[in-house]
Amino acid sequence: AWTFPVNAPAGLATDVRGIGIGSSLADVRAAYAKAISEDDSNDESIIVGSLYGGLFVTLAGGVVTSMYAGQGAE
Repeated sequence: AWTFPVNAPAGLATDVRGIGIGSSLADVRAAYAKAISEDDSNDESIIVGSLYGGLFVTLAGGVVTSMYAGQGAE
Protein backbone atom coordinates (compact mmCIF):
# COMPACT_ATOMS: atom_id res chain seq x y z
CA ALA A 1 0.00 0.00 0.00
CA TRP A 2 1.13 3.55 -0.66
CA THR A 3 -0.09 6.94 0.42
CA PHE A 4 0.85 10.52 -0.28
CA PRO A 5 -1.24 13.14 1.55
CA VAL A 6 -0.90 16.86 0.81
CA ASN A 7 -2.84 19.51 2.71
CA ALA A 8 -3.05 23.30 2.50
CA PRO A 9 -0.91 25.41 2.50
CA ALA A 10 1.61 22.99 0.95
CA GLY A 11 1.21 24.31 -2.62
CA LEU A 12 2.75 21.20 -4.16
CA ALA A 13 1.82 20.04 -7.65
CA THR A 14 0.89 16.38 -8.11
CA ASP A 15 2.67 15.86 -11.40
CA VAL A 16 3.35 17.50 -14.75
CA ARG A 17 -0.34 18.40 -14.92
CA GLY A 18 0.32 21.10 -12.32
CA ILE A 19 -2.65 20.36 -10.06
CA GLY A 20 -2.07 21.17 -6.40
CA ILE A 21 -3.43 22.97 -3.37
CA GLY A 22 -5.23 26.09 -4.58
CA SER A 23 -6.06 24.73 -8.06
CA SER A 24 -9.62 25.28 -9.25
CA LEU A 25 -12.29 22.64 -9.79
CA ALA A 26 -12.23 23.48 -13.50
CA ASP A 27 -8.45 22.92 -13.63
CA VAL A 28 -8.75 19.53 -11.91
CA ARG A 29 -11.55 18.43 -14.24
CA ALA A 30 -9.59 19.59 -17.31
CA ALA A 31 -6.35 17.94 -16.22
CA TYR A 32 -7.89 14.58 -15.32
CA ALA A 33 -11.02 14.55 -17.51
CA LYS A 34 -10.63 11.01 -18.85
CA ALA A 35 -9.58 9.48 -15.52
CA ILE A 36 -12.18 10.92 -13.11
CA SER A 37 -14.54 8.40 -11.55
CA GLU A 38 -17.72 10.41 -12.18
CA ASP A 39 -19.89 7.97 -10.21
CA ASP A 40 -17.80 8.62 -7.08
CA SER A 41 -17.07 12.34 -7.60
CA ASN A 42 -18.84 15.66 -7.07
CA ASP A 43 -17.86 19.34 -6.77
CA GLU A 44 -16.38 18.79 -3.28
CA SER A 45 -14.58 15.49 -3.82
CA ILE A 46 -13.00 14.14 -6.99
CA ILE A 47 -11.58 10.66 -7.37
CA VAL A 48 -9.08 10.17 -10.17
CA GLY A 49 -8.79 6.45 -10.83
CA SER A 50 -10.92 4.42 -8.43
CA LEU A 51 -11.73 4.00 -4.75
CA TYR A 52 -9.27 1.09 -4.71
CA GLY A 53 -6.31 3.20 -5.80
CA GLY A 54 -6.14 6.71 -7.09
CA LEU A 55 -5.91 10.40 -6.38
CA PHE A 56 -8.49 11.81 -3.97
CA VAL A 57 -8.96 15.56 -4.33
CA THR A 58 -10.98 17.53 -1.76
CA LEU A 59 -12.31 20.99 -2.65
CA ALA A 60 -14.00 23.83 -0.79
CA GLY A 61 -15.51 26.76 -2.63
CA GLY A 62 -14.26 25.34 -5.93
CA VAL A 63 -10.61 25.26 -4.78
CA VAL A 64 -8.43 22.24 -3.93
CA THR A 65 -7.79 22.07 -0.17
CA SER A 66 -6.25 18.60 0.13
CA MET A 67 -5.02 15.72 -1.98
CA TYR A 68 -4.37 12.09 -1.12
CA ALA A 69 -2.85 9.46 -3.38
CA GLY A 70 -3.45 5.90 -2.32
CA GLN A 71 -6.13 3.40 -1.48
CA GLY A 72 -9.55 4.58 -0.35
CA ALA A 73 -11.32 1.22 -0.02
CA GLU A 74 -10.53 -2.46 0.18
